[in-house]
Amino acid sequence: MKKFLAITLLISLLALSGCSVNVDFDSDMDDDADTDTTTEATDDDTADDTTANNPADTPAEEESTETAPMAATVTVTMDYEAIAKKLLAEKHGKELSEVEIMMTKTSQNHMRGGVVFAPGGPGSGGLFLATSINGSWEIVHDGNGQIECATMNSYSFPADMIEDCA
Repeated sequence: MKKFLAITLLISLLALSGCSVNVDFDSDMDDDADTDTTTEATDDDTADDTTANNPADTPAEEESTETAPMAATVTVTMDYEAIAKKLLAEKHGKELSEVEIMMTKTSQNHMRGGVVFAPGGPGSGGLFLATSINGSWEIVHDGNGQIECATMNSYSFPADMIEDCA
């Protein structure tokens, strides 16, 4: 029960941080436990054989208090586009529906992409770079200006995301 509560808490926290979470539970229980073992009587069966299918005539199975171990596999998929969209909308005072993101490169803790703000027109978009700092995503550059190499290097951006810095 403690494992279940811990997994539930972890999944909730990941979901709140903008991650998609898929969980598969595996049990070490015998596959035959779910198999239907009921047989049908045929014309060749005798009357004594057909009563064996009556649950009242069969001995009850013993109940076991032993529980099978359960393992959970948690797969976390980060929705980079949704995270960037939310951050940029908040930063620029826009509604989510007014922000369009084109993700170009991502890593576990970094993302690079383009943004366009509705209704469009000159100066309505540009490049953005974001990084995860202590589990919280932050926009560290956005717009059409020069990307500062020293600043981006301080956030440990992969070189292929900041090839155009100066």
